[in-house]
Amino acid sequence: MAEQVPSLAEFIGLPTSEVEQYDIALLNLCAARGLPGTENLDIPELLDRLDEWAQRVRIEICRHLYRFDPFAAREPTEYSCGNSLGRFFCWYTLQVLQEDCGVAYHPDRKFKPDFCKPEDVFIHGIVSPDGQGGTCASMPVVYVAVGRRLGLPVHLAATRGHLYFRWDDPRGTTIQWRLPDLDLWIAPDRFNIEGSGEGIAFHPDSHYIQWPELWTKEDCEYGRYLRSLTAKEELASFLMERGECFWDLGKRGEALKAFYYACKLVPDDKRYERHHALRTRDYEEHERKFHERFREQERERFERQARRRALPGVWGHSPNCCCGPCEHARDIAETRPQPPHGSASCTCWECTKARAALSRLAPPHGKWCLCPECREARGELAPPGPPHPDCCTCWNCQEARKAAEQPPSVPGHPPNCRCAGCAAYRVTHQPMHALMSAKPSRSLPGIRFPHQTAIAHPGVPSLPGF
Repeated sequence: MAEQVPSLAEFIGLPTSEVEQYDIALLNLCAARGLPGTENLDIPELLDRLDEWAQRVRIEICRHLYRFDPFAAREPTEYSCGNSLGRFFCWYTLQVLQEDCGVAYHPDRKFKPDFCKPEDVFIHGIVSPDGQGGTCASMPVVYVAVGRRLGLPVHLAATRGHLYFRWDDPRGTTIQWRLPDLDLWIAPDRFNIEGSGEGIAFHPDSHYIQWPELWTKEDCEYGRYLRSLTAKEELASFLMERGECFWDLGKRGEALKAFYYACKLVPDDKRYERHHALRTRDYEEHERKFHERFREQERERFERQARRRALPGVWGHSPNCCCGPCEHARDIAETRPQPPHGSASCTCWECTKARAALSRLAPPHGKWCLCPECREARGELAPPGPPHPDCCTCWNCQEARKAAEQPPSVPGHPPNCRCAGCAAYRVTHQPMHALMSAKPSRSLPGIRFPHQTAIAHPGVPSLPGF
């Protein structure tokens, strides 16, 4: 059945008479399709469940019809049916749905609906077997869907921030039921029914002018509230709810599409037009900020890459080399502590050499000069000898001393292993300054030659040839 229903785009071009042929519950569920959590929505099953509820309501009304006295002198009030047969039907319809079918307000959404959860806004959160309840946006739709299955002239109505339903029949209604059999006529009547709160009430129109929100001057001028909604207006209200769900979920493109469809369905409703314009402006502002933030991130990325390319790589490689050793060297250079380096009072070898190189540079020397002095100043040429003294406190020398105190070993060997493999591993993995130093570290054993006796470690076989 759901596959035969036109899509939302096709609903826009249908005349009102054709839209009225579709069940209001079907329109509500079609508006919910595509929202997160509705991937497994079985619309035919939910509609069959509403048919079962309508049959149960029909039986209960016939069973309690003897309680109604058409000749009673009691006038109907906000909280009683009186001698109104239409109110009697609506009262028992809501009572059966609430007490026997489990139609209730979601306990966590009484004061703050969550549009990020479509099941709180559309009727599948009530009609589904695992539904937790609904809100004032979905409960009146269930009441109207069941009432129309019984042949009752009920329609949705709206006020500021709230949705309810009403009995609106200026010519009278004939009820003809079968199984159980019932034939009767209900006099013309018009009244509001409130079933989304605590209990059941029949509030006048004046009640909804100040509840749940006080009307503004624009609300009075538009004149769209306190009216029985047509089929297209009901579908437009569902689309607005669909758009708000998409908007809160961050899918602003789908939200604007839903708002646009609602405006096309009811072009003379200024509320929808104004809301669509506000959301469009927010969307454009969001997109502008997103692009500005993206451009700023790209600019920072390019600047970071430029600063990284200015760092020297492996000696002998080009400045723009991106090989693994050069990138590793740049990673080490980026992690070096800056203060107090770079100041005029720093006495480490790197800062002293940089100041000496700057003092030698003169025109036509420049940043990219390829003379030996400039290349040596930029660190592209290896230094002639061990420039750092034993008391040097630069970062490289400190790392070299740490490595000497805790020399590395071949993976799987103990930290102080003195085998030939560990000795070679320590020589090739110690910091730069330790390799350039003329004084070998006492903690680093030298490489043994073939004529020397191999030192075997328990559990580790001796290396052949050592």
